[in-house]
Amino acid sequence: MEHVVHTEHIHTHGADCGHITIEHEGHIDYVHDGHLHFPHEEHYDDHVIMISQQHPAACAPVKCACDHIDCGHARIPHGDHVDYLYHGQLHHKHGDHCDKMIEVGDMRWKTRRGTATLRPLRST
Repeated sequence: MEHVVHTEHIHTHGADCGHITIEHEGHIDYVHDGHLHFPHEEHYDDHVIMISQQHPAACAPVKCACDHIDCGHARIPHGDHVDYLYHGQLHHKHGDHCDKMIEVGDMRWKTRRGTATLRPLRST
């Protein structure tokens, strides 16, 4: 994983900071203002959920009632785009519909907003 440092970050992430946490690749990242922050030494690294066979970025239309424009849903960096955490799934706005990118499971409440473990999409 590339080491990209998030600069000028004054917030301290932790169990009670209130940010959603996402477990992936064996560690926990904090979802904060469209970034995935990973505490590392005296700074935070900016992480991205990489596009892969397990976490694809293919067109996969799904019914969605949100237009994801200033909607308040958590933004999650996924490859070269941003997904939105919406009802247990990561959605990507694609033309006139949303694509289901990743299903989020195992909602374990480690912080006030919860920890989501990313798992592969089920075949339909």
